[in-house]
Amino acid sequence: MVKMYNDGKGQPQSVEASTTDVDLPASVNYGHGADEAEAVADLRRRVLAYTASRYGLDFTVLIR
Repeated sequence: MVKMYNDGKGQPQSVEASTTDVDLPASVNYGHGADEAEAVADLRRRVLAYTASRYGLDFTVLIR
């Protein structure tokens, strides 16, 4: 499950997407952006990059 938080300031890092359903390092559990779509995309990139580094995969293949 992805939880959303918006501080309402309208800044580039105002919206936060987070997940606690999986066992990931704290630095991977959060994504930030100006809106919900950007925050979720940032969270997705962090999770995919972590997964790729953990299992020795090419990150560029995962984001297609």
